[in-house]
Amino acid sequence: MIKCIIFDFNRTVYDPETNDFCLGALELFDVLGDRGIKIGVVSTGGEERQDLIKSLGIEKFIDYLKITNKKSEEDFNEVINLFGFNFDEVMVVGDRIFREIEIGNMVGAKTIWYKRGKFANELPKNKLQEPAHIIMELKQILDLI
Repeated sequence: MIKCIIFDFNRTVYDPETNDFCLGALELFDVLGDRGIKIGVVSTGGEERQDLIKSLGIEKFIDYLKITNKKSEEDFNEVINLFGFNFDEVMVVGDRIFREIEIGNMVGAKTIWYKRGKFANELPKNKLQEPAHIIMELKQILDLI
C-alpha cells in the first residue's frame, strides 16, 4: 500500500514553460491528501524555488519540501525516514529518468515516469533508469496506488 509519494517539482507539478501547474496537479494533491497519502516534493533550485512554491500556495498540500542543489539518494531517504515508511510504501514521480526515476529506483521506491514535455524522449541507459510505470497524465497515478 502506498503511503507517500515524492514528486519532482519542475515539469511534474509545475510547468515553467507556461508558468502554471501541470494539468491535474492540484486535483491530484487534493485527492492524495484526502486519502491520507503523504506528499513530498524534492526539487533542485535555491531560494527562488522556495519563493515560487510559497507564492503558488501549494505548501498546504505538501507534507515535506526539500530544495537542493542536486538531487541525491539522501534527499529521497530523508523523506522516507522522516515518516518511517518502508521503501515499498513510497512512489517517486518525475519527468527525468536520469534523475528522479534513477534515484527512486536506487532507494527502492516504486517509480513513475511522467512522460511529457521537454524530457519525454529520454530513454533509459541502464536498469536503474527504467521506471516501474509510465504515465502521460497525472491522474493516472490514482490507478497505480
